[in-house]
Amino acid sequence: MRRSKTNATLESATQVTTIQPHRADWKNAAEYPVLGATPQELAWEFLRRNQEYANHVAQLSALAEGEFMGGVKKKSLSKLDGIYCWPAAAPNETAQDYFSRTTNKKKNLVGRIDTPYNSFINRWGLANLVDPCAKYDPSIVKFSEKFSFIRRKQTKELTIKSLKLFLYPNEIAIRFRADFAIPAQIEKAAALLKTAQKDYQKLLRSNNRKATDFVDLSIARVGSDDHPDTSYWLRTYDARRTPITASNGRIPKNARCTTWGEIHTKFHSERSDIDIGRERGWLASAKAYIEGKKFMLLLNPSATTKKKNSNLD
Repeated sequence: MRRSKTNATLESATQVTTIQPHRADWKNAAEYPVLGATPQELAWEFLRRNQEYANHVAQLSALAEGEFMGGVKKKSLSKLDGIYCWPAAAPNETAQDYFSRTTNKKKNLVGRIDTPYNSFINRWGLANLVDPCAKYDPSIVKFSEKFSFIRRKQTKELTIKSLKLFLYPNEIAIRFRADFAIPAQIEKAAALLKTAQKDYQKLLRSNNRKATDFVDLSIARVGSDDHPDTSYWLRTYDARRTPITASNGRIPKNARCTTWGEIHTKFHSERSDIDIGRERGWLASAKAYIEGKKFMLLLNPSATTKKKNSNLD
């Protein structure tokens, strides 16, 4: 069941409902972003097609009212799927059951549940739950200013200060000294970060997680040496991911996706310079930005300095 397009920003629900990733009509170029689209708009076009994003939105939309921003209460009956917990919550476990299981008064131990808002930002960079069916609107699709690859905490007085620091599985903490030379510290920090990345990749593999959970942000270039319009990336992706419906509008049990021949016939009628090799390159690029989460490159100011689609190349 898909949510109404008029209810784009999701706040709460009584139960987890299925939310599908966005798929446009690949034959209609008007449904895709045009040249000059902002990095944020393009990032949303990629993100809204991510199946894991749609699943996460569905999970967090089932929280009780106010829990997404304010946190999950100890006696809440909301399920903790999609929320970071220490120790980890069991699948479909409610907050009430979680605290009953993890609390040990004799040892002064108690489980901790991350604020869903923070878990969501860490994973997708968005400050609010947005249904994938929603068209880009900066007043609705708000990529958080808190979403950053590097964050700083520092005491502003000449006294010792205890700083609370929460680390997600994809983060590490390195302490620098302001009274030491910078180059040597940066060199050591880079070595530590490389080691941490390798350890994180091993952790993902040991937990049977997809390689796309590790995002390579080192380069913005994806695909061939051509300069494909990103609308064609998205159109190719939608064509290869959307089952062909029957004349009655239903999807047959043995439905197939659009063939490369059908895609080529359509695109070649629009541009004579398009060949199947380029079309396959467009699909690879789209998959990297959607499933590989390289859309985050568009939210990194150091990686994107202009607003045109061609910059993705």
